[in-house]
Amino acid sequence: MESRHYIVMGKVQGVGYRFFVQNTARELSLVGWVQNLPDGKVECTVTGENSNLEIFEKKIRKGPPLSRVVNMEKSKLSPYEIEPTEEFEIRQ
Repeated sequence: MESRHYIVMGKVQGVGYRFFVQNTARELSLVGWVQNLPDGKVECTVTGENSNLEIFEKKIRKGPPLSRVVNMEKSKLSPYEIEPTEEFEIRQ
């Protein structure tokens, strides 16, 4: 198990990006959360098997059809930095 934190930049708000991230995470049995940031970016944390995290990252880098990801910052998180969740949720 591994946990990662992402900040996604580009046209990622108002295009269904958070729902895309949530659906992708759930398909891959990942847990965590995603939220819009006031500056137009999207932030998410995700926990799961490393192989599924790699697939997740490739998919969210592409995003849904109306989005356009121009940059993505990624960092690994240690277990004590994670808020435990039982599923993948969208935060408001």
